Amino acid sequence: MQPLRKALPRTGLEAKFSAEYAVVVALWQGSVGLADFEDAAVARPWAAAGMTRVTVVEEQVLEDGSQGLEHGQARLEVRHGSQVVEGRAAAIPGSPARPATQAEMEAKIADCLVRHAAAGGQVPAPDAFLAGLGRLLAPAVAAAA
Repeated sequence: MQPLRKALPRTGLEAKFSAEYAVVVALWQGSVGLADFEDAAVARPWAAAGMTRVTVVEEQVLEDGSQGLEHGQARLEVRHGSQVVEGRAAAIPGSPARPATQAEMEAKIADCLVRHAAAGGQVPAPDAFLAGLGRLLAPAVAAAA
């Protein structure tokens, strides 16, 4: 939890270090993308209002003394009146314990390409980009085998 030190971020950079912001955006939109870390995105009224309703609690370190991102789990509890919905994650998405799926990788690449295009960059079609990436990575994959 140490890196997540900005409870109420005011800028996109601060939002990258806010569990509260990430939770609110994910619940409101269903996903969090690169555009959500622009200053204007952080200033959206629903995001600012939602963050004040999120409480982050860090539980004690595991008995074996393990620390860091790969130890423990994240638990999300959403309360609305008398209703409570809970979710848990034991591994970080994209980690060796929870590798990204093909669809998740394609969505992430597409998000990156959209941001690159918004900045004025030339963007290949996602299929062409993935094929080119495969050609670039093939020698490294072969060498590792």
